[in-house]
Amino acid sequence: MKDYHVVFVEDCNATPSRAEHEATLVNIRKFFGVVATSDQIVERWRALPQAAEAVPQAVPAAARP
Repeated sequence: MKDYHVVFVEDCNATPSRAEHEATLVNIRKFFGVVATSDQIVERWRALPQAAEAVPQAVPAAARP
């Protein structure tokens, strides 16, 4: 391994079927890294003092189409 810290954004990726998407998430969690939502990632970025100004305001999940 190359000491990469993989974060797979589950709601910004897709597969042809829901079953394949879920299988991909299991695979990533088991073998490669962390699975997170885009909201979780933005929340973490905003918590970083040096990045707070660089992260645009996210549209709340409830307001998304």
